[in-house]
Amino acid sequence: LLSIVSESIFSLKDEFKTYDMKVKFDIKPEINMSIPFNELKNIIVNILKHSIEQVKLNKSENISIFISAISEDLDENNDVVIKIEDNIKGENKKIIIDDILSSNEDKYFDTNLYLSKLFIEKNKGLFWCNNTIFNTAYFIKLHKEVKK
Repeated sequence: LLSIVSESIFSLKDEFKTYDMKVKFDIKPEINMSIPFNELKNIIVNILKHSIEQVKLNKSENISIFISAISEDLDENNDVVIKIEDNIKGENKKIIIDDILSSNEDKYFDTNLYLSKLFIEKNKGLFWCNNTIFNTAYFIKLHKEVKK
């Protein structure tokens, strides 16, 4: 997971620099995922691209994004929750995100956030959001690799 997050951030470093966005992360190196590397990278990159779009739309400044992961080791629950949180402020942001995540319509099919949602669902994961006009926290719950 650590290498996927690092690579995802690196692939968008020019856009982050253009919009003066700071990205930090706190991921334990021992967390391994059962989802294919490129699929998880696409999920994270698409959520980060969505944040970049929101910065452009809302003309936001001093943006920070923080990525963290919580590994759940309870009984058979071998899950990891990845949290991507931003401080993008915007009146319409909450409405747009809620609409994309709750919609089953094709009109959002080509949006970065909807693509992330599809990849997560394909891998039997959960995707949800805590969303206000002041910040957004995206949560991705996926199975981690189980050591046998």
